[in-house]
Amino acid sequence: MYRNFVNQDKFALGFSYSKSKNIRRYSDRIQYSTGLNYDTGYLEVDNKRINSMSFSLGVSLPVENTFSALNISYSYGQKGRISDGLIKEIYHKLSLNLGLDGIWFVKRKFE
Repeated sequence: MYRNFVNQDKFALGFSYSKSKNIRRYSDRIQYSTGLNYDTGYLEVDNKRINSMSFSLGVSLPVENTFSALNISYSYGQKGRISDGLIKEIYHKLSLNLGLDGIWFVKRKFE
């Protein structure tokens, strides 16, 4: 087998939605997101690239009384292909992320 590293191209498209009507209501502060991703791959085997594509959905849940949020996302994708003697991988990925945001370096005006 002949393997070669080649230049990789990535194409991504994403959307995010949030209601900003009433900031006091918890349900209005939740953010929703979705995205598509296509990648031509950096590895070429017998003049055939191993590309990948994926689709993702996510939700960002704010943590009460802070600017932080709990982010949960799900991705479904595939990498490679079965034809031409290559291997195809189909995957499901669940991600959990805690985004900490705040005013850590602001000097207090009142002690």
